[in-house]
Amino acid sequence: DYQAVWFWIQASRLFQPSSRVSKVVFEDQHCKSFDDVVVYYHQAVIDERNSPCEADYYQVKFHVDHSNVIGWEALMEPSFINAENVSLLQRLQSAQKQYAPTGYGARFYLITNWFIDPKDKLAQLISNQGG
Repeated sequence: DYQAVWFWIQASRLFQPSSRVSKVVFEDQHCKSFDDVVVYYHQAVIDERNSPCEADYYQVKFHVDHSNVIGWEALMEPSFINAENVSLLQRLQSAQKQYAPTGYGARFYLITNWFIDPKDKLAQLISNQGG
């Protein structure tokens, strides 16, 4: 349900007159990582680093229990995303190599209802401009 809500929020952008969104895909079969919701642009948007972005890839994780926060170690644990062998960071690396091998052209987002631990080193890496 959380993924579906995020999909509809993104899909509503298709109806905005000035939107550059050309397609929004739920569980994109062409992606192996960060595939929960993918937003494609018919004309690249400029990201917070002043670089062109042709697509946004979202991994959406909902946790019923709000008793935890995210730290850098969680991103390396497959269990954080209910996986056995591959961590979120490994999935991110795979997606980045496939869709933005030069480091530009796509953005990758983790959407979750858990907060990043403000005491964790990960909190220092989060962009206040781009999320």
